[in-house]
Amino acid sequence: MSCGSPGPAGTPSTGRSCSPTSARWARVADPRPLLSLTWYAAKEIRARDRVTFSAERLDAYGMPAPRVEYGLTRADRAIAARAAELVSTVAASLGEATPGGEPRLLPAGSSLHYQGTVRMGDDPRTSVCDRDGRVWGVDNLVVGGNGVIGWPTAANPTLTSAALAVRSAAAVARMIQGV
Repeated sequence: MSCGSPGPAGTPSTGRSCSPTSARWARVADPRPLLSLTWYAAKEIRARDRVTFSAERLDAYGMPAPRVEYGLTRADRAIAARAAELVSTVAASLGEATPGGEPRLLPAGSSLHYQGTVRMGDDPRTSVCDRDGRVWGVDNLVVGGNGVIGWPTAANPTLTSAALAVRSAAAVARMIQGV
């Protein structure tokens, strides 16, 4: 095995170097394959996880600025801790971890798939819209997409959102036709 080269097929690099040039290269580019592991878990649904609007702050359009109210329950934290244990176990079985690559919980608000902000349901006291996306108390307002998902999901709700949007569109078509 030469200095700084990968080991036999299927084994990670030793990271050894013999010369100043190869030592610099080894610090800059690690030739070993890199694998990222991610565990997803559903979060408990809470009525107080929501979007409200500020009475004091305005957004760039002069409208009340949105404020995300979000938190984790004790059960959410326990599930996240268990997921971190599992990913650490799996990662250790695959080889040496990348420094700084320890499991971490992303900060609140870092999701790319916000959902439940206009939660659907059967009760206007606990939801924003009905199962067709019709907003309670507003005859001509229908919503669709991630916002109406009112149950826990772990990741990538795109297909669910599309199905809900199709159902909302059908409700709009029925409204227009007077059915």
